[in-house]
Amino acid sequence: MTHILGFSFDCAVSPSIRIKPYKLDRSQKEYLYGWGYGWYPGNEDAATIIKDATAAREAGIIKAMAEWQRFNSTLFICHIRGAAKNIVQKNIQPFSRSYAGSDWIMLHNGNLENYRDAFYLGNDPLFEPVGTTDSEHVFCWLMQKIYHEKIRNLGDLDKQKLHDWFLEFNQYGTANFMLSDGKYLVVYQDKDGFNPIYWCRRVPPYQQNVLESSDVVIDLNGDSEQEVTMVVFANEALTDDKWTQMAPGEMLIVRRGWVTWDSEAQGLAQETILTGKTYARKIIAQPKKKPKPQTYRILHETIYRYDNPVTESRHVFRMKPRDYLYQRLVSHKISVKPPVVLSENEDVFGNIVYHTNIKKPYTVLEIRTESVVKVYPHLYTSIPDELNQNIPLIWMPWQRQMMTPYLLPMELPESNLRSLSDYAMSFVKRSDYNLLSVLHDINQAIYHDYTYIPGVTNLETTPYDVFQKRRGVCQDFANLFICLAQLLNIPARYRTGYIYTGANYENTVQSDASHAWAEVFLPYMGWLGYDPTNGILATTDHIQVACGRNYRDATPTAGTIYEGGGKEEMSLIVKVERI
Repeated sequence: MTHILGFSFDCAVSPSIRIKPYKLDRSQKEYLYGWGYGWYPGNEDAATIIKDATAAREAGIIKAMAEWQRFNSTLFICHIRGAAKNIVQKNIQPFSRSYAGSDWIMLHNGNLENYRDAFYLGNDPLFEPVGTTDSEHVFCWLMQKIYHEKIRNLGDLDKQKLHDWFLEFNQYGTANFMLSDGKYLVVYQDKDGFNPIYWCRRVPPYQQNVLESSDVVIDLNGDSEQEVTMVVFANEALTDDKWTQMAPGEMLIVRRGWVTWDSEAQGLAQETILTGKTYARKIIAQPKKKPKPQTYRILHETIYRYDNPVTESRHVFRMKPRDYLYQRLVSHKISVKPPVVLSENEDVFGNIVYHTNIKKPYTVLEIRTESVVKVYPHLYTSIPDELNQNIPLIWMPWQRQMMTPYLLPMELPESNLRSLSDYAMSFVKRSDYNLLSVLHDINQAIYHDYTYIPGVTNLETTPYDVFQKRRGVCQDFANLFICLAQLLNIPARYRTGYIYTGANYENTVQSDASHAWAEVFLPYMGWLGYDPTNGILATTDHIQVACGRNYRDATPTAGTIYEGGGKEEMSLIVKVERI
């Protein structure tokens, strides 16, 4: 039976939640009448709670809510069976209290004994129950504890201390809890597994838009075009997706569709999504292992074969690794068959480009480069305080003029850009507008939520296509990262090069060693590389070659055949060896 429901979406949605009829069994000891919904309309700090003590099925007000514009939020907490301890309005869950400029909501599934003495509120309590339930009483006790901790939101509260408080409640009876301050959703499972809670993180595209149990139907069809990511909690699995049963005594904290803390994740980094400036600086300034300079030998060979002789063609090659502050080009040579005369110059993006015209017939074109490169670690330990900025970034007029090519996202239909913009803003709100937190969040989300599948995309695939299908290759993930950054007024560009896939770091994708990632321009720091394919910063395992606004500006080989050729076949060999 589904007693409680909890939803956390990355964007605001308006789900249709329909409670199925329930027939009262007089022999049943548990009172299962009453329902209550709590949410934060428009993602504001003020909560709305609607509840009914007597209803055991869908009521007229629930039907009206399906069409109500204010039934829209990233957070929903619902008690759909047994919300009423008795048929009195003041005793119906969920309960709400105002503190630190926000409404806090809590619901409790279970029964506690001797709670008044164990959790004494004092003669003049700061938070005092209106009703007579154990649930509201311990909620008031919990809010007083939070007040005395002098914190103003769940993100700043010691997570382990909150978990210990729920465990303390649990010593006096059965206790499943949901708690929210409008930003975070906390879910606690009873220590003995009472009324098991299951959870699932659903990433679009969905196989099912309707979630259903024996007690409730949740319809997301109205929000399917928004492509929202969600975390759902219920006492039953509501879809065919993989659901996880919470462990006895486990506590999870969720924010905008992402689990940010798990009491069971012992020895692991708890904050999987950055939530504040201090942690954002720690991620950049203190890597797990300080990178050391690395030297690589790179072989890159591209071969084109044609059915018919090509009698005239023009070609451009961008295959010479970059030589700059953090990367030294030790040696480099290029050879082309048939033999040609190459001219070398620097393009507007600072790439070294080889040009050639071929006017002799050929059926095979082979371009081979051999390079030795030494890569040095970036000076992440010297990040100035000025970098700890919030979004939106403010650029001086001359800065914006210089950065214009990297601030304009790909030209797409307005509806596509609006969807991508909403998606980008979901990271901003989840990371409290902190610049470094947002970039890290986007990088991690693409790595975790998108599937690396070669061959499912092509050069015409847009960032919106990747966003919808949630699959692609390094080129697609870099393009999506760049588009999201640009929609947030952060200059971003496309970078091609190589990655040493034998590196011993976490989140490694053993893809082809020819690689692509994104770079963003950060104030007081310059260009910083993000590799969403692997969920990491560009490190000493990344060898830079060319950059541009998109793939076409930085493609390793490009050309035009003026006469002959016919069918073309291309083969590629890339080897990156650490010296």
